[in-house]
Amino acid sequence: MRATLLLLAGFLLIGCGPDEELSLRTLGRPLVGVPQDGYPNYNERLMLTAINRCRADPNVEGETKSSCSVDRSIYPPLMRNQNGSRASRFHCANCIINDGGLSHSSYCTVRSDIGDTFEDTCDGSANCACEAGSEHFTCETLGGHGTGVGTRCGYFGYGASGEVGAAGYGDGWSAVWGWISECPADGDGHRRILTGGYDEIGLGYYTGSTACWSRLYFGDLGNNAPFTYTLPAGVHRSRSGTYDFLVNYYDPGGAPDSVNLVLDGTCHPMTLEIGNADNATYKVNLDIGSACHQYWFLARDSSFNRVVYPEQGAWGVGSCSDYVPLADVADCEVCTPGETKPCGLGQCTGTQTCNAGATWNPCDGADPDPAESCDGVDNDCDGNIPADEADADTDGHRICAGDCDDGDDTVYPGAADPCDGVDQACDGIGDEVDSDGDTVMVCDGDCDDSDADRHPGAQEICDGKDNDCDGSPGPEEVDSDSDNWMVCENDCDDSNGDIHPDAAEACNGIDDNCDGTTDEGCECQDGETRPCGTDEGECEAGTQTCEAGVWGDCQGGVEPVPEECNGLDDNCDGSTDEGCPDPDPDPDPVPDPDPTGIKGSCGCSTGQASGFPLLFMAGLLLFMRRKLSVR
Repeated sequence: MRATLLLLAGFLLIGCGPDEELSLRTLGRPLVGVPQDGYPNYNERLMLTAINRCRADPNVEGETKSSCSVDRSIYPPLMRNQNGSRASRFHCANCIINDGGLSHSSYCTVRSDIGDTFEDTCDGSANCACEAGSEHFTCETLGGHGTGVGTRCGYFGYGASGEVGAAGYGDGWSAVWGWISECPADGDGHRRILTGGYDEIGLGYYTGSTACWSRLYFGDLGNNAPFTYTLPAGVHRSRSGTYDFLVNYYDPGGAPDSVNLVLDGTCHPMTLEIGNADNATYKVNLDIGSACHQYWFLARDSSFNRVVYPEQGAWGVGSCSDYVPLADVADCEVCTPGETKPCGLGQCTGTQTCNAGATWNPCDGADPDPAESCDGVDNDCDGNIPADEADADTDGHRICAGDCDDGDDTVYPGAADPCDGVDQACDGIGDEVDSDGDTVMVCDGDCDDSDADRHPGAQEICDGKDNDCDGSPGPEEVDSDSDNWMVCENDCDDSNGDIHPDAAEACNGIDDNCDGTTDEGCECQDGETRPCGTDEGECEAGTQTCEAGVWGDCQGGVEPVPEECNGLDDNCDGSTDEGCPDPDPDPDPVPDPDPTGIKGSCGCSTGQASGFPLLFMAGLLLFMRRKLSVR
């Protein structure tokens, strides 16, 4: 909580242009002085009465000016604007709740829907009142660099062209004195604004625990008041054990016939305090103690027309509530016995009858309900029917009963809801959406509203999805063998997970990689056999088997060996013992042992053996060796 430093801020600004798009909350004209949705609170009434008191005569030293203040012209009273009051109170709340200082511009970029959400779903906290990431709340005076006054007020349906602000004052009366007592040496912009040519004002007051200020007061001024009421504002003010009761009076036709405070049904004449007879503030001071009292103001204008403030009900002072919807009858109102007049508001409407004592009997209308019902009737008799009880399109359904578009009689809870993107049944848009922007809504058969390539009428593409939303992908958008290749992606055998365009080609007589060619780069097909080697000579042919597309070694045959001198074709070249010496060369001639020619005799005496046995044995040995070799 900052110290009691009092700070003022004021400015003049140009209203927002006609090209600004604003979220407006339009309210009907409330009865003057009758609170609507908690507006005005006591400090806001106190400020309005004090400002109008100054406008009636801004040049009364010590009351409406300080000794150094510049004299100003007299102006008619300001009328309170409900939308402007909501905008001003929001700015106070937004600054205090989020630890902001005193500044005309907001300390964030205010959401454009704040006029609809403030005090309904948003209390002014940054998380619901500010655009995310725009917050820069600080206690620095005039430190706001966010949404400006004109735009902010526009979000509430109010055209502001001037604003005053104050912080730290004890109540609204003191804040107004800070504004109207300014002097030129220190800048008197607030005094000039409040005593200038405006005709309406929205006043806001908010208090709370904060690091900067605990109380903020703002007023936003404009020039769109539809009328000026004879009694625009009135209030009570505690004064050292007594109470001042003050009411603003305005009637260009002249001075009033009478002005009375009606306290608990008793009339107390009021006297002019400040101003002239036709533009003044009237006052009466009473010692009423601390008990509960009800009061209202009753005037007869220069034409003896009856005028009251508030227009319905009475304000409370002391220990009772601030406002009650039914006021006590004034003892000073004279009438002719038997005379009647209408009375009450809303469901409390009735008739008052003048009794034999020439005073009005109480209104015979119904009692107010404590809360409004959704029936288009002013149930609490405050002169206002909540805006959400409207049925502008006369479809028999009110906004408070769930009519989500009161400007279209085909839209209401339970209405037929065709597939057109409009929530006719007020149950949420449901499947009437086109999130992917393909111009086809879910209710029109869009089977994937997150993919603009998928909707009825779309061309099927090879992606495994049901692009045209007919219930299944295209006939070739299948992957039956789960090899992550579809038929439309050139999987040439969708029953075999080993066959697809990314497969390695095997030497198996199959087009494994689906390129239209079989066993490219292979010498043979795996498992294929062929004879190898030769059957020539001592060799025997073998067999080669294809493995990984390549012929393997020759197996099971007899290979050639180096030629030996053995009478065999060892190296299988069709020749025997090539390169070997002759195994049986011709022998030298043997002399004839019998030159005589006599055969058969045994010439042993000579000692020379016969050669035949030796030749026989040599031949036998050669024959046996050959046989063994063949085996």
